[in-house]
Amino acid sequence: MNEYNWFFRLVTPERLNIIRTLLNFPKREWSISDLAEESDSSYATTWRCVRDLENYGIIRSNMIGKTRVFSLVENNPYLQQIKTFLKTSTTPVINLMRGFAREMSKKFPQIKTVILFGSYARGTAKPESDVDILILTRSKIPEEIEKRISEYCSRKSTVIGRKIMPDIMSTGEFRRMVREGDEFAMNIQKEGVVLYGSSRGSSQTVRILA
Repeated sequence: MNEYNWFFRLVTPERLNIIRTLLNFPKREWSISDLAEESDSSYATTWRCVRDLENYGIIRSNMIGKTRVFSLVENNPYLQQIKTFLKTSTTPVINLMRGFAREMSKKFPQIKTVILFGSYARGTAKPESDVDILILTRSKIPEEIEKRISEYCSRKSTVIGRKIMPDIMSTGEFRRMVREGDEFAMNIQKEGVVLYGSSRGSSQTVRILA
């Protein structure tokens, strides 16, 4: 792992596409055909990539009945390096979104926190990927204000060059979801990146607790 020759041998556009797909569904077990369909790759290309990734220990395989399925090995050291590379490639959009979030909070003082989640937070975004953000308000706001915030995001999408997809809720509602173990809230806690506002824990990840 001291030298990066392995990186240039391993990371081809085809394999990177497969890795992005796997990272978007890290707990899922895949057949070759399902993975090929989800990644928009041919069956033969997917099979070759899976074979190579298994040789590096990035994925593991096992049999379910007569079908061989594959899953991600999340603690693989090669995978950690690749995830760092993917996050670096999405940094320009994230930096633009930080400025956007600050600007939006000035226009809508009801906003307390803006959190990036989804493929851009994971570092698995593709050029056509939407930018998913969670907007937490200080208290529950009228539907008219929600509509204005959504319209603002839509207008600013042309500036970012990516479609901005906002989820809007109050901080209290989000905390309730965390207490109840809601899957969406748990994913935000795990992968979210704070663009504006503050949260408990580091400045990069979300720790909004009840």
